[in-house]
Amino acid sequence: MTNSEKRELERTQRQIAEILRRVDSLPVLDSHTADEVLAYDEHGLPEPAANRLADKQMHPLPKP
Repeated sequence: MTNSEKRELERTQRQIAEILRRVDSLPVLDSHTADEVLAYDEHGLPEPAANRLADKQMHPLPKP
């Protein structure tokens, strides 16, 4: 890897780290657990989103 490629990689890593810091600082808008959000049927397959929303009385996130 050339010095230029190393600098580009480091710059990209810093940018990703900054994005992650910004995302981590955002408020939680939906406190459902991952299992509540991604529900599974009796065969262990993910349920369609429409079923999860109706069955769990979950609501889509409000539009910004």
